[in-house]
Amino acid sequence: MGKKSSISLQSKEALPSNVLIGEHVPLFSTFSSLDKYFEEFNSRAFKSMCRRRQFRRVNQILLNLLQEAPHDAYLLTAVGGFIGRINKDKVFNETYTFDLFEFWLNHFNDLPLEEKYKIRAKISGKFLPREAYQALFPIGGGTIYPGTHFVTAHLSPDMDTTIASFWGWNDAFSAGIGTGQHLWCLPGGPPPSPMTRVFNDLWGENFFQVFARTSLTLSLNAQDLVNQKNFFRKKGENSINTIEHRLDEHAIVLVDDNGHFIGDWRSSDVEPVRQVSVLFKSCLHWFENNLHIKMISLFATSGLHIDQVQAFANLLCDTTIEQSEPVQEFTEQQKETLDKLLSRVLNLPQGLKASFRDLSEAMNTFEVYEFGLFLKELDNLTFSPLFDTQGNLVNDTSGILNLIERVIIQLDIAIHCMRLHVERLDTAVAIKRHVSVDAPDPFITLKSDVEEIRMRMKSYNFLTVLVEDENDKMYPVGVIWATDLRKPTLGTVSLRDFSSFEEVRMAPYLSIISVIDHHRAAFSTPSTPMAIIGDAQSSNVLIAEIACELNNQYSLGGMTQKNIDAQLAELAKAPQSVKNIRLQRRLLRKASILHNRSDFYVHPQREFAEYLTFLYGICDDTDLLNKVTPRDVQCVAKILNRMKSIVEGKETEIIDFDNIPQDASFARQAAKRILKSPDMFSIYSKIFMSKEKDIEEQLYLCGNGKPSELFADTKEQNKCCRIGQIKIFSSNIVSYLKYRDSILDYWLTSSYDVAFNHPEIDLHIFMISTIASAAEVYEDRPGSTSHQDELWFWGPNTRQAFNHLSSFLLAFQTLPELQNNHPMLELTPQEEFSHEVEDIFRRHFLNIPVKKLPESSAKLKPWAILKYDAGTINSRKSMITPYLPRAIA
Repeated sequence: MGKKSSISLQSKEALPSNVLIGEHVPLFSTFSSLDKYFEEFNSRAFKSMCRRRQFRRVNQILLNLLQEAPHDAYLLTAVGGFIGRINKDKVFNETYTFDLFEFWLNHFNDLPLEEKYKIRAKISGKFLPREAYQALFPIGGGTIYPGTHFVTAHLSPDMDTTIASFWGWNDAFSAGIGTGQHLWCLPGGPPPSPMTRVFNDLWGENFFQVFARTSLTLSLNAQDLVNQKNFFRKKGENSINTIEHRLDEHAIVLVDDNGHFIGDWRSSDVEPVRQVSVLFKSCLHWFENNLHIKMISLFATSGLHIDQVQAFANLLCDTTIEQSEPVQEFTEQQKETLDKLLSRVLNLPQGLKASFRDLSEAMNTFEVYEFGLFLKELDNLTFSPLFDTQGNLVNDTSGILNLIERVIIQLDIAIHCMRLHVERLDTAVAIKRHVSVDAPDPFITLKSDVEEIRMRMKSYNFLTVLVEDENDKMYPVGVIWATDLRKPTLGTVSLRDFSSFEEVRMAPYLSIISVIDHHRAAFSTPSTPMAIIGDAQSSNVLIAEIACELNNQYSLGGMTQKNIDAQLAELAKAPQSVKNIRLQRRLLRKASILHNRSDFYVHPQREFAEYLTFLYGICDDTDLLNKVTPRDVQCVAKILNRMKSIVEGKETEIIDFDNIPQDASFARQAAKRILKSPDMFSIYSKIFMSKEKDIEEQLYLCGNGKPSELFADTKEQNKCCRIGQIKIFSSNIVSYLKYRDSILDYWLTSSYDVAFNHPEIDLHIFMISTIASAAEVYEDRPGSTSHQDELWFWGPNTRQAFNHLSSFLLAFQTLPELQNNHPMLELTPQEEFSHEVEDIFRRHFLNIPVKKLPESSAKLKPWAILKYDAGTINSRKSMITPYLPRAIA
């Protein structure tokens, strides 16, 4: 029997195959039988482990679960659930996130690169040849970029950039763009939109906490830069003479028997330590020569008595080290150095005043007993049979020479062993730390940032990266090389839905290699990037087009050979039509994929989730297809048809534009057809219902002075403007009007605070835009509204601020949507410059009705409120941003 799979489907019940797309529930795999592992994690044995072993065990179990899963799995949800449960059960003291698993996968297991690539595919649900990802990243010729790769959304992320960056991260992670981690960055966190909840609905409640990095700045730390290339952990018994540094290319780290860090050994340490040890060795050499000379002279003396031998041995052994001839010739600095070596390293607190007999006892503490054996051999001379009962030396030349030889050989062994001890790695590191350098080795932790690393690196060729382990001990996980740190590029970045440095806070040592955007491009990069700048209303249109092309080559859409053959046979019997030809072409493409019989795959539920979220992003950025091009609607139709095919397990086409003329009205007519599709309505009606409810709640919170996310969609642009927007439905009008004054006061206060801290931002605008409800869109009927939408204006009363307002209105008045509109202006009394704002508006809006509001005791008042027909000006991106003034550098 085969091995039992470690995965199971989610417990949600599958819906019938004829359901609408919006009612389809993707069934993602989860790990089964996790209880046994979490029983282990909560056991006393596991909790008694050091942190390092706990971390290794958890990651190894997760890796085992991934390896046991079928080769064509999609396990993002399963991995997120596993990590979420780790955090819920508080297995670790700190939060465990997906990037920590990838860090371990990159550095701390022996899997071949090909196997790691397959593991990445199982997590992301897409296994393609790596070169296929050249459609998204510049990785031709097997290019792998050094360091961490960021896939980032822009600051204050909206749905478009959130979705685009998420799938960009999936693709980068699958392809293995860099040698380090692949990080999905959402600066400040996910957008405060009810549509954000689709991520939690699809991939789990802890989705963003597990997978997203929310730091406002893209920067690296030691975890991103750590390297194990030419990194060697060595124990103390190794001799420094056997360690080869190869021109500073090897990093040697001394560890104890448990692998804990003791110190570094660099090529630059060799000479300073040698200069210290040679002082000690010269004393040993003198002692050895002194013994040779005096012992031979002693036994050459006629009438030698045993008392003379005893006196000789005592005199020799009780000689202090400072009395040795070399020390007498040392400089004061050399004497001080040798004294430190003896007292701090060799357990001789007396230092230079210690005798050679004291040295013998000190060496015994290091289990170097040979010098003690020599002294014992020396003491045993008085018990030699070469002396008669009166203690006189007998005339036995051969015996005397053998005796001298035995003593000299033992001393030679002792001197050799002491030299070996001084040349041990642990002794050498101790000499460096306590004598030559007289300071502990610098090190860094995984959280050390680049600035700290550079500060500590100084002239070293590497720094060791340590993690905290048991009993406050530190464990070395790798090193950071100075040569790497000096490179101009330490990591790479992919931008999604933007291409301007103004919308990202990125460290200068990061290089952009991939951009997908539908705005104006304004970036520079030292390397050739993969840049896709397209004329589309949403960046997800561009990404969806590429995804569809890749899926065409490797996806079966959940279909089998039997299923495909049956559909082809059915279509062959049907009358030929353009639609049938398209369906046959798609089925033949899938039959070709099956015929190739490769291991490459696209999991159907991964594919469905891609299309669904692309659709969310496109709907959000186009105001539900209110502003589209032919490219946008063609993409949406393609996505819907593919989603329906996956849901029904049959190649299906629910949207086509065959009978819509390809003229100037094509995009608008095609959008209407899409929106009137029951499948499309089943998707956007849920979005609208959730949005209406969320807006109602945010209006209530803000109107009652409670924290809300009503102003979350606010951006600073062109270095002098701040523009925000809320979109409301007709059903929200009553609440909006009820809380309008409180909301206006909140906006003015926050604008004042921004202007106070950033005086260069002197034009503040806020939009209140009415959008149609789902039913109004589906039935293609205008909403009945008796209110007007509004633009609020405020700024400090400065000449530059008024110039910026005038510049904006000069351009804004040309907006086509204003031409047949019914604008009116509300002005509030200002304490100073009372007529300035009115004059500016009247210059650009001739004959506009002006309503003067009554005096108010409010400290802050808006400059003006421009009102116009509801629903006519509802896009900040296309109707406001192009007309904003730009600060002059």
